[in-house]
Amino acid sequence: MVNKNIDKNKQLVYAVWVNDGDISYVYLGSGKHERLSGNGSKLRRNVHDNKTLQEAYNIVNKFHVETLEFNIEDDEKARDIEEMYIEHFKRIDNVIVCNKYPTYASEYKRKLDEDDVKFIRELIAKGKTNKEIAERFNVDPSTISRIKTKKRWGGVC
Repeated sequence: MVNKNIDKNKQLVYAVWVNDGDISYVYLGSGKHERLSGNGSKLRRNVHDNKTLQEAYNIVNKFHVETLEFNIEDDEKARDIEEMYIEHFKRIDNVIVCNKYPTYASEYKRKLDEDDVKFIRELIAKGKTNKEIAERFNVDPSTISRIKTKKRWGGVC
């Protein structure tokens, strides 16, 4: 059943669960609603990015999704909440947290400044991929995507 109070244009934090007997596998994520629903589709098509979760699903062929927090205004705040849940679930017996360690929030060290963003936009215009640019700046490729779509640094040309 869908919670009618969820604003699909705002961020949410969710858990994708696969239960295999006494062991539960959980993958925590954050983003807008379509990202949450995409996880189930990827599992069913055997193309989920998280191999541990995919392997568990392939054994039991069922999963369920739990919305943990919703209507979060900012994606950075959503990622912080996601990190909190990851740490919480890591402490529970018989629960295997499938997220990679460290997660995106802590893996990338670089903070971008206005000059970086201007140069990133030049690289985008030259046809460089998000992944290529992200590796150069030591940031997550989704950061480059947000710059490209002006969801981040929209005022910088």
